[in-house]
Amino acid sequence: MTILNQSGNNKQEDDHSTCAVDEPGDTFLGDDWAVVTSKRGKSAVTTRRTSSSGGSRGTTTFNNHNSRIPRQNCRTLQQRKCNISIFREKVEFSKFVVETQAVRFKVHRPGCQCSKIVKIMDYLIQERDRDLRDLHVPIEEGFIILPECKAVRSIFVGGQANSQSYPEDPLPCERTLHNVLFPLPQSIHGTPIKVSCAQCMLQIEPNGFVCITSSSRELVDNVRNMAIDSKKRCMVESKGTKLLHSDHADYLCVLRFNTVENNVFRSFRQNLSKNRKDLHRELLQQNVPIHGNTSVNIGHHLSRAIDLFKERRRDIEHENVYILTTVVQTIQSGGRVVLDLDIPGGKRHLGESSLECALRETLEETSLVIETSWIVDVKNPMRNTNSVDDSCNVFYQVLP
Repeated sequence: MTILNQSGNNKQEDDHSTCAVDEPGDTFLGDDWAVVTSKRGKSAVTTRRTSSSGGSRGTTTFNNHNSRIPRQNCRTLQQRKCNISIFREKVEFSKFVVETQAVRFKVHRPGCQCSKIVKIMDYLIQERDRDLRDLHVPIEEGFIILPECKAVRSIFVGGQANSQSYPEDPLPCERTLHNVLFPLPQSIHGTPIKVSCAQCMLQIEPNGFVCITSSSRELVDNVRNMAIDSKKRCMVESKGTKLLHSDHADYLCVLRFNTVENNVFRSFRQNLSKNRKDLHRELLQQNVPIHGNTSVNIGHHLSRAIDLFKERRRDIEHENVYILTTVVQTIQSGGRVVLDLDIPGGKRHLGESSLECALRETLEETSLVIETSWIVDVKNPMRNTNSVDDSCNVFYQVLP
């Protein structure tokens, strides 16, 4: 096969960078060249100009019908000369991590229809049908783990679940995968390995957050004091040898709903300077250091929790509702101080329910042990189902 290079000269095909394409939609992505055929059977050649540092700086396309092919269309996994390695057994997960050289991995549910999974499955089915290699992989069975990288060359399939059993009872299915993966392999280049649930799994069993709110300032203050005392007691009992979790908050503060939302939503930004001063004043009153070079960021989950609470509890005056917030302090270059305000909560682990996730994250971030009897309507937490991203999180209202 002969293709044109950027200057218009002929370039003979190289086994390491191109391959013949004889079916519509087939793509091969080499180091600098990508050959694509459209569904009309017309071929095109896309080159990638590379900077001295190795980064991609753009593409140049030559074809016979003067239409440009987006670069992302060339990044498909339907490649005949670039096989995808499949790992399945427990002993192979360490090999899988070493081969990918990734430190972050996403777990997808059985039968997942995410775009990346669909492309991989289509490629595997084609390889199986063409009998190019021996492929014994049940496509619809087992969780699929992908490294978080652009070019996926290896996947891990494990756990006892299929596309029908997982939605019906997700947590026991996830625990079968947990037993295969954990303990996780050692870090890659000093960076610890992290495995998290993909969006397709979180839509079934979401992440958990805790919203400690009340119209009584005294109640929320009592919870704050309980968390502070628990932290001190833990440090005393361990004689200062027990380190706090890496996600532990630097400060805990009780803020009014209005003070927070006046610094978030655009409709309240007419008096931005006054609103910011009100927020700084409430933080200063609770011993949070505020200086001239200090900036305050309102976390997405904090603003979302306030929004959902107002929608659910329309029977109360929200001007006098208080919420417990975590404050994480970061000192940047030049001495600039950034305060990030949010609520306790985070990503759930494999085999962990949303409630278990919320309780664990609260303990790690605030040292507060929450009893289930404190949770209001534990079976019906607050959740925004109008957004795909927000539907992956639920918020439990807590009143001690």
